[in-house]
Amino acid sequence: MKFTADTATYDMIEGAHVVGLAIGIGADVYLILQRSGIEGPDDWGIYIELNDQANSGYGLVRECRIGCDTVEIDLNKPLAGVTAIKISLAVDDVAFNRFLEGMKDIFRDYHNQLKINIDVGRVLT
Repeated sequence: MKFTADTATYDMIEGAHVVGLAIGIGADVYLILQRSGIEGPDDWGIYIELNDQANSGYGLVRECRIGCDTVEIDLNKPLAGVTAIKISLAVDDVAFNRFLEGMKDIFRDYHNQLKINIDVGRVLT
């Protein structure tokens, strides 16, 4: 599955780190990644949701690669009929940096699953 996101968000919602990529606010095409902000028995790992809560689950992300203008996610098993998601980013540097901060929090002890390769093209904070 491929789409171009013009919206990138990162928020703490009820103690959970939540990042989102979408084609606009309130869009039908979106990706959400979420993780508890508190380690312990309530941390079930990385949650992913694609376009609808019916297309969601924990432990499905095999690898996530972030470049200066793309996010690519490989899944362990199909979600909404797809095993790979490629999102082109059409967001400004402020939104990108906030999104990247959230991704680092979500993958905090899954470092081998998160690959960041930003050589040029972004002003990082």
